[in-house]
Amino acid sequence: MADDQGRLALARQVVEAMHATDTMRQALPLMMANMKPMLDRQPGTTEKFRDLFMARFLEKANTELDQFAGEIAQIYAQQFSEEDLKNLIAFYESPTGKNLVSKQAILIAASSAAGRQWGMKVAGEALQQYADELAKAQASDGAVPFPATPAAPDAGPPPVVTPPKPSAAQPG
Repeated sequence: MADDQGRLALARQVVEAMHATDTMRQALPLMMANMKPMLDRQPGTTEKFRDLFMARFLEKANTELDQFAGEIAQIYAQQFSEEDLKNLIAFYESPTGKNLVSKQAILIAASSAAGRQWGMKVAGEALQQYADELAKAQASDGAVPFPATPAAPDAGPPPVVTPPKPSAAQPG
């Protein structure tokens, strides 16, 4: 038990050294920007409700960042040995670690944007492959293939394509 408490104390030092709450505070606008379209798609959501919700979310998130940091510390304490935690503290207190911390918000935003573009590209390619395969299958038995054009990487999410329901003659 003392070992667990020692690791937890070291993990809290890691979380402080990596400025986890500051990074999270800087990431909140990105989270909120991603949340906005999800809220807008919910039936009955008005702009007034969305804006009020987002303001309350931001206020609540900012007041709970210390609790979140404690949860992160528990995760680190479970995943790393005392030696690892001491090495992480040394890293985050080094010039390179401090440089990493200073760029976390930029890294999160850029990585998120890159992930969205990559996901749209992969989804578009998978959709096109699926459409091509379906078209070949349907062409072999005379069925007309459904159209499916993948979205350009910067054109938003790929279209939702619902394959035709199998007919009684086709196995489902």
